[in-house]
Amino acid sequence: MVEKRAEIKIPAVFCPSHMVKLMPYKTFGRQLKILDFIFCRMKTDAIDLLRQRLDAAIAQSEFKRIKLFIIALFLGLAIISFDFFLVSGTTSFFNDKNTKFYIVLWFLAFLAYEVMGYFIAKSYLKKKIVVPDILKIGNVAFEAAMPGLLLFFLCYVEKSDIFLDSPLMLFYFILIGVSALNLDLRLSLVTGLVAAGGYLFVTVWAIQTFDKNGEVLYFPPILYMARSLFMFMAALGAVFLTREIKNTVQELVVTTTKKEEIQSLFGQQVSKEVVEALMANNNTSEKREVSVLFMDIRKFSVFAEQNKPADVIRYQNDIFSPLIGIINKHKGVTNQILGDGLMATFGAPVENKNHANRALRAGLEILEEVERLSSSGAIPETRIGIGLHTGKVVMGNIGNDMRKQFSISGTAVIIAARLEELNKKYGSQFLVSQEFYNELNMDKYAFEMIDQLKLRNIDHEVKVYKVS
Repeated sequence: MVEKRAEIKIPAVFCPSHMVKLMPYKTFGRQLKILDFIFCRMKTDAIDLLRQRLDAAIAQSEFKRIKLFIIALFLGLAIISFDFFLVSGTTSFFNDKNTKFYIVLWFLAFLAYEVMGYFIAKSYLKKKIVVPDILKIGNVAFEAAMPGLLLFFLCYVEKSDIFLDSPLMLFYFILIGVSALNLDLRLSLVTGLVAAGGYLFVTVWAIQTFDKNGEVLYFPPILYMARSLFMFMAALGAVFLTREIKNTVQELVVTTTKKEEIQSLFGQQVSKEVVEALMANNNTSEKREVSVLFMDIRKFSVFAEQNKPADVIRYQNDIFSPLIGIINKHKGVTNQILGDGLMATFGAPVENKNHANRALRAGLEILEEVERLSSSGAIPETRIGIGLHTGKVVMGNIGNDMRKQFSISGTAVIIAARLEELNKKYGSQFLVSQEFYNELNMDKYAFEMIDQLKLRNIDHEVKVYKVS
């Protein structure tokens, strides 16, 4: 009896949207759990990385908010101190001679609190720890309550509600405006509610206690109470501003993460300019004329069999590292490293009308570099073969969420590989096709046509040129 096979689609909400062929029913549960764990863990790791970076950006913004607040308090303290202690007659307004000291003491206490918060935030930031929400809410609530406490104390000590018209009221709007740097809608809203509520409470209490007949205040009591409404409206504006700033930060974090994913995807295959181009064109697939280069190390298999694995790897690193650098220098892409050779393209994914000339220069420089490395003893004596062809290819990213690769495919790739193989037949090191030769616009290099033949798996004959 043939056992049925199940086809399960893992929900995209939790895992990559793959159609996964699983084992027969007897192993179904175990295999599903394993696959589900692997896929979900990969997606969770990506989400966690994004969240960590966003938290770091928010922490930086909060850090800047505290520094800005410290500067504002310090300037306020300096101005108040200058006014109270160096300018004559400015404190005669107070009924209590100690009122000026109370105000300075409030600035000092508030400033000390913010400095303490600065070092705490710096410690959290250095340790890459997210500040708990309860601490954030408590902090903004305390800050928003401080002006109300001073206002209440001044009215109580001076036995007057005239301080409702003092510049202290403007401090509320500084608090509300700066709250947007928290990048948290809740914190901006809490700041607005505490500020508006505190001012409304002090206003009602002071008017009822010291000015029931409305003889001291410049405006009707209802207008002072309306200031609380204006504060709350300002808080709503801060909430809107917070949302816009946070969305901008999120987009920046996502863009940065996407760029790093592309750089990770292509590794050391491409230059910085190529990565930027990939970001710009969103990796769209297309058909384009390019120049394809294949390079092979002669007798590599013999070397690998006769040497230790560590020596083989060191040899590969010593030869491929500078060659990849040469390809990058000439705006090429190293698509594959094959152990004993490599494949590179010029003109994709970044379009370059001068791709043939760049490919030729890269090929010649590769020959010179290998000869230099061999003669200097940096690598064992090495001989290589290079094949170059120009033609139409299909390019784009292939694979799935677990594995992707920038792919170049088409007849042009096959012809370039066959040309490289023909170096063994003709005892040469650098062969190009007629199509590649036709694309060149340089006269200082000599080419010799050595054959016209039908290549394996290619329908038409190809003219072969040797680079002298």
